Amino acid sequence: MLKRVPISGGHPRDICASEVNSVGGTWNSDGVILFSDLPILRRVSAEGGESSAVTTIDQSRKDFTHSLPYFLPDGITIST
Repeated sequence: MLKRVPISGGHPRDICASEVNSVGGTWNSDGVILFSDLPILRRVSAEGGESSAVTTIDQSRKDFTHSLPYFLPDGITIST
């Protein structure tokens, strides 16, 4: 389960379901959370809801996993 906790403290709030194998995440100023749900990247609103796949594994490129995402300074482009 992906959760959100206020920086000032308080109780965690559920954002969306995720696998135990999540590796890394990033949050942009538009309220989009991008996270690794191995083997792919998924996105969800910071307010919560269903997540959707952002990447797919391309075995022809020898992809095996996408992890440790982060938004670049433009807040739209991502890197892993």
